[in-house]
Amino acid sequence: MRHAILTSFSTLLLVVALVFLVLATISTPVAKGLHLAASLSYTYGILGYCDGSDCSSATYPILFGDIQSDADWFLGTSIRNTLGKTFIVAPIAAGLAFLAALFTFLSLFLRASALKILSLIFAVLAFAPPHLSP
Repeated sequence: MRHAILTSFSTLLLVVALVFLVLATISTPVAKGLHLAASLSYTYGILGYCDGSDCSSATYPILFGDIQSDADWFLGTSIRNTLGKTFIVAPIAAGLAFLAALFTFLSLFLRASALKILSLIFAVLAFAPPHLSP
C-alpha cells in the first residue's frame, strides 16, 4: 500500500511538472495569451515573440538580440542571442518528464525494477540539465 501511495504521488508531481513545461513551450507566439516575459509592446515566449498583434513564426533559435535593439537592455545582444538558444531545454525536458511520468505510472501496475530505474533516469535527465551551467 505504501508503494502505491508514493508512486501515485510521484506520478502526480511529474504530471504537474510536465504541464508547466508544456505551457512554457507553447507560450507566445503559439498561444498569444500566454507569455514568459513582456516589455513595452512586445511579449516573449520560448519559440518566438509578438509585437502587439504581429507575431513571429514559431522557430528555433530565437535571436532576442535583434528585437528592440534600441531599448535599454541589461544584457548585451550576444548574451541575449545565446540565452535564446538555451530555450531548447524546455521542450526536451517536457519529453523526458513525459517518459518519466509514463514509466512511474506503469510501475503502479507492474512490479518490474526496470520500470523504476527507467523512471528515475528520465526524471533526473528531465530536471538536471536546466540547472547545469554552460
